[in-house]
Amino acid sequence: MSDSGRRIVCVCCGVEGPAWPRRLRRACYLRHRYNGRLDAFPLDKAKSLPAYRAGADRAREAYSRLAAERAEEYAFLRSCGESAENAAKRLGISSTTAWRYERAMTTQQSEMAS
Repeated sequence: MSDSGRRIVCVCCGVEGPAWPRRLRRACYLRHRYNGRLDAFPLDKAKSLPAYRAGADRAREAYSRLAAERAEEYAFLRSCGESAENAAKRLGISSTTAWRYERAMTTQQSEMAS
């Protein structure tokens, strides 16, 4: 978190400063986290609203679809003889994600063979 973001009045000490989670400043947030007292400062109540939860559900669903599409495209590229490195570059994914796709493909193939 940086000083360029939203500024708040800390609910712990009343001092104005950059916003950190739970409407605390950085110093207060880190102190309460270290001492295990963050539960005294509840999360933003707006995040528990049904509309917020529905929006978060839609975002998760959209990301899941995107990830599934990418995995299918990766598998297609690999089946066409593309190297793992080139397939990852073409799809704009990291080498770690490509490795995960490879592992998932290997697991699926071994399950189909059994």
